Amino acid sequence: MPPHVLLDTNIVLDYIFERKPFFDDADGVIRMTVDYEGNPAISASSVTDIFYLFDRMTHSRDLSRKLLDKLLFLVRVVDTTADDIYYALGSDMEDYEDAVVAQVALSGDFDYIVTRNTRDFAYGPVAAITPKELLEKLAEQELADD
Repeated sequence: MPPHVLLDTNIVLDYIFERKPFFDDADGVIRMTVDYEGNPAISASSVTDIFYLFDRMTHSRDLSRKLLDKLLFLVRVVDTTADDIYYALGSDMEDYEDAVVAQVALSGDFDYIVTRNTRDFAYGPVAAITPKELLEKLAEQELADD
């Protein structure tokens, strides 16, 4: 079974908008984890940020809703609790949104946060890895299971 992963917003945008050169790795992460219970996931707090970014990028509310619907078919949304919000305030992380995601990952018992910006999560409570690193771990796990 693959690790329990929480996706950062940049991975979602790479996947939905097929942003090069990042799409292949984001697509691989989705494809390799989507069939396992609880994988992949995004935080509820990220959903509003993602919709806002969809709307800014597409300039179409209808298309943004369709893209969000597509995304929500592929990922699980995990709750962001009041405790996550409060604990993130006390975090050593510079970016508050990232601190909230990190806290959600901790309270949700995730193995990794998957992001292209691992440095942003360096002081977080859950390890952050790139999509490429996750795909390498999944490939190693597959070989070990054979």
